[in-house]
Amino acid sequence: MNRRNLYTLTLLLSLAGYGWLSWNLFEQSAHHDTPTLCLVKHVTGIPCPSCGTTTALIELIHGNLFSSLLINPFGLLMMIALIVFPVWITVDILKTKNNFFKFYQWFEKQFNQQRWVSVPAVIVVVINWIWNISKGL
Repeated sequence: MNRRNLYTLTLLLSLAGYGWLSWNLFEQSAHHDTPTLCLVKHVTGIPCPSCGTTTALIELIHGNLFSSLLINPFGLLMMIALIVFPVWITVDILKTKNNFFKFYQWFEKQFNQQRWVSVPAVIVVVINWIWNISKGL
């Protein structure tokens, strides 16, 4: 992926994430019941590893770190990404730098070439998936 496409995609996904999160914050306060977009859960009835991330983000916004981590630890990672990535890309664009792009390339290389990085990451995702299933998300 080239720099321009990466930056555009990341910014669009961040914007979509902010939109989805905002809509859920509004809907949850108004109706206390918001739909899920998870295709895995809709088709199989089984939650995916990321199920509960929106709820975990909402808990973080309300200052409930422990509750957020219990719902889905990926919520904390997503919050960090939603804050850091758009700022990082904006700084890169304003300063005509490639730091985020270089980070992405390095990160992708680690996952593609270093099993000691990718295998534990996959194991963490599987453990989170099992935990989501056991919680009945």
